[in-house]
Amino acid sequence: MNRVAAVAPQGERIARSLVHESSIDSVNEGPHNIPIFHYHLRRHAAVDRALIAAAYRERENDRDGKNYQGETTWRSQDNLHLQPSYASLLEIIDAAIEVRWRAVGWSKKRYPWKICGLWANIAGPDDFTFEHLHMGHAGSIFSGIYYAQVPTGGGSIRVRSPDTFPASFGRTSLTQYKPFDMPRWWELEPKAGDILLFPNWLPHLVTPNRSKKDRIAWVFLAQIGAPYRRKSGDKLEWTRSEYHPDWLQAAETLVAEFRRCLARTRRK
Repeated sequence: MNRVAAVAPQGERIARSLVHESSIDSVNEGPHNIPIFHYHLRRHAAVDRALIAAAYRERENDRDGKNYQGETTWRSQDNLHLQPSYASLLEIIDAAIEVRWRAVGWSKKRYPWKICGLWANIAGPDDFTFEHLHMGHAGSIFSGIYYAQVPTGGGSIRVRSPDTFPASFGRTSLTQYKPFDMPRWWELEPKAGDILLFPNWLPHLVTPNRSKKDRIAWVFLAQIGAPYRRKSGDKLEWTRSEYHPDWLQAAETLVAEFRRCLARTRRK
């Protein structure tokens, strides 16, 4: 059996070992209005040792990993949630999600979730991750991170405020919104045992690891079951976040289709 499954806390003990450390969401809980939620797993040392060993084992078996262009960290394949040996890690993740669900009056029965992606990240000295988001990955709705090893100086995660979104279209400048300016970044220097939850559209990056040890984190993606879900046989429908890789091309396709429909209407 994988050591992760062997040493991780089980069942109800996991839920009791989670403590909600801070929340900054889009309602009124935080000054930055950035929806990222921070939890911590108590008595996590044995879990961390198992996850550190598992990450190195994954890298030993797959040296190339699945890195994107420009990434300096090593990243495993993103389907590790399908391996039974990581079931206990998924239980820890589930417990954190359940805490957040209860905070908004949701239940897993009414709004079920399922993990649709899981991978390990190993960031050596000076390694970092460029700004990115998880929108479109595996049809996920939200994401999260479990930190297994974070040395002193190992880097922080920075999350960008959604109010920078208009600038991405190139038609407006952030300076035009100066009267409404808010802090652009929320930053956290994580520690081992920390768990973060955030929506998949939230831009984030990881600063360089300035220590001499590896920073090791496990990243996961999740879907949410639709409240109006239907069963077709044994198949349960799930909400999906679809993201076109080229939004301009998608817009042009939509306009072309609209023009064709308009032309047909005029002919009638």
